[in-house]
Amino acid sequence: MSDRPGPFERAKRTVRESAERLDATRGGHAVLDSLLQVVSRDRYLAGGLLASAVAFRLFLWIVPLAVVFVAGSGFYAASDPDQAQEYAREFGVSAFITGSVSRALQASDRGRWIALIAGLVALVWSSRSL
Repeated sequence: MSDRPGPFERAKRTVRESAERLDATRGGHAVLDSLLQVVSRDRYLAGGLLASAVAFRLFLWIVPLAVVFVAGSGFYAASDPDQAQEYAREFGVSAFITGSVSRALQASDRGRWIALIAGLVALVWSSRSL
């Protein structure tokens, strides 16, 4: 057996020495001190976990918002199909897609109302949890 430390021990020693050098340098540089305070505070408050929770809640808010937007677009398209197709072309949506969506929306007036009501209920519910 050799007295030479293994790679894990060397890595631990390198990390420990680097942390000591960083702490020694910290007092002389205000920017470095501020950065290390932010990192320490973020770690203390579990900032990554908080950020992921906020992102998840925003996602749960955006989904019902998209449903309301699509249902509202359906009402707009039903009121004036020619204007809706022109509006879609202006945003770069192909004629095939606009035609398909127009036919689907014209065939399903009841579905549009259900989607709008369900989307609004889900939007209100998800907005309360933000």
